[in-house]
Amino acid sequence: METLARLAAVQGRPVEAALAGAEARRWGGGGDAEASVAAAAGAAEDPRWLAYREALRRDERPSCGQTRRVVIVTNLFPPQEFGGYGRKMWEFAAELRRRGHAVRVLCADRPEFVRPGVAGDADLEDAVERSLSLYGAWEDGVAHLDPDQERIKAIAHDNNQRILDAAYEFDCDACLVGNLDMLANGFLSVLADAGVPVVHCIGNSTPSYSFRGMPTSPLFRLGPASHWVAGSMARELYNVSRATVLYPGARVDLFYSPFPPAFDRLRIAFASLFVDYKGPQVLVEALALLAERGVDFDCVFAGDVLDPQLFDAVRQRCEALGFGGRVRFQGFLDRPGMARLLARSNVLVFPSTYDEPFGISQVEAMAAGVTVVSSATGGSREIVRDGIDGLHFKNGDANDLADTLEGLAAAPRRWAELARAGQERALTFAVARTVDRIEALFEELSAIDPADGDLRLL
Repeated sequence: METLARLAAVQGRPVEAALAGAEARRWGGGGDAEASVAAAAGAAEDPRWLAYREALRRDERPSCGQTRRVVIVTNLFPPQEFGGYGRKMWEFAAELRRRGHAVRVLCADRPEFVRPGVAGDADLEDAVERSLSLYGAWEDGVAHLDPDQERIKAIAHDNNQRILDAAYEFDCDACLVGNLDMLANGFLSVLADAGVPVVHCIGNSTPSYSFRGMPTSPLFRLGPASHWVAGSMARELYNVSRATVLYPGARVDLFYSPFPPAFDRLRIAFASLFVDYKGPQVLVEALALLAERGVDFDCVFAGDVLDPQLFDAVRQRCEALGFGGRVRFQGFLDRPGMARLLARSNVLVFPSTYDEPFGISQVEAMAAGVTVVSSATGGSREIVRDGIDGLHFKNGDANDLADTLEGLAAAPRRWAELARAGQERALTFAVARTVDRIEALFEELSAIDPADGDLRLL
């Protein structure tokens, strides 16, 4: 990158010089600081430079209002992770702390779910208390509750008390809540009724409590992960009239690339759990059709294997159809590994067959300049707009997926336009923007009198 920066500067291309110089420093390659500053001055108003600066924005102060003392409650918290919910809460915690808020995280301790590298680069462990218990477990990706109802009640009671004790000890003035599956929810109403703003980020189609168990305090606010999640909750009779959509957000700064990939041949990535409802089998059948049609491609499957039988069947299918040498299986990748995969790819296929609440890997890929081809189920449809900043295919239809990929390969100019638009779109789903909304919610809720729901006189 440093060589590219010098070459661009000599050729009178200040934008490319500024971007290459910034990338050299970003990835530890050093770079000529003075030359980079001079180049940046020549590129200061260029849209590509402004987009790059926005993608790498890291705020160090609140976007609005005062700094707060925030208690965060969720069942799993990185490096212990399963599915992505905890990673979202980690990013929110890290961003809030970076902006000057005091943060304390309460969660369970499940060492079997440790996944190094799933979160960002901050050290939050000194703010984490892994003292809560879960009244169940996950096996092969499926949740199983403790069959003893009395034990469930005892664990939930103990968790509620621990959370309340910690909140009062910490003197919190805001509470951010994540996944409460197998945990407890009684503390939600207690804190809100006591005047503490509570924002519950909902990352599944519904929360772990019924609509009848939803807090009624005006200081409680639902934060569904997408408009689709909000609609799903409304269909189950939850009161979403005052819900605020809080997209999980992605660390676009970790994946953003100012230089587009080559659009010469299909270099496909699949980045999700290896389980049938994530659709790897659909992608494999589409690859078989591409191979049959003579379309050039290679493909990498990345993600934890939750269904070994499906994994073996997919791998054997690739070998049997004669394109096994063009497909690689990399298993779980940490964030740096995922960034390297996306840097080598130009298409991410998102073939999930169930209604996804969001779909964060789509945003990460778009930030990297990788075009997303998506089944667009559930909330994932809100990320990729068909024909504008990515492409959709019919859910579960391998033939339509193959047609879509073949069409993309046949039109490199359109492909490049989709990639550019996708990268711009990714910026709207940055973690920083969601935390802006969370801070605004805390301010809004703090101005409400818990007795009657009216705004306090400030």
